[in-house]
Amino acid sequence: RLGCGSGQQNATPQIGNDGFPFVDTSFDVTVDSGLQGSAAILVSGFSNTIWNGVALPLLVPGAAGCQLIVSVDLTSATVFLDASGRGATTLDVPDQPALIGAELFHQWAVLDPNANLFGFAFSGGAKTTIGG
Repeated sequence: RLGCGSGQQNATPQIGNDGFPFVDTSFDVTVDSGLQGSAAILVSGFSNTIWNGVALPLLVPGAAGCQLIVSVDLTSATVFLDASGRGATTLDVPDQPALIGAELFHQWAVLDPNANLFGFAFSGGAKTTIGG
């Protein structure tokens, strides 16, 4: 499922990763093609089908074509994108073997007043499965 892009750059922020989500390690969830010099927030959740009893994807009011595609259970600190529209946040996976096989879903929201009335462009989604 795709996100929605910027009105100014006509680009949709792209989600990716650097590293692997294994217990007792860290990895980066990356964003590319966001509005240069803007701020972004990583939204993470335990589901990509339901959030607070509401089915996902959920259309974002004031942002035609944009969808929230992960439950909003966790958010990252604000990340500032560089001159190429790239940023990342590091996620630490605890040394807990019980986490092996757990899934977490992610989506970036990039501040972009030109994208829509809501003022954010959204990436598509990504799924993390914790490995051992």
